[in-house]
Amino acid sequence: MFRGGVHTIELKYHTPYLKMGKIISLIGLMGFILVVYLERFREVKNAKKKR
Repeated sequence: MFRGGVHTIELKYHTPYLKMGKIISLIGLMGFILVVYLERFREVKNAKKKR
């Protein structure tokens, strides 16, 4: 199989869809932050109306 001497074996692995997963996660996080912000804005707006 191999003859005597020094041999180097290099293994490389690239995770499939890693970049797409990061993008989807970032979009989901931004959506979550937007929903939380809008809910708090609505609560503040409703509190001002009750005064």
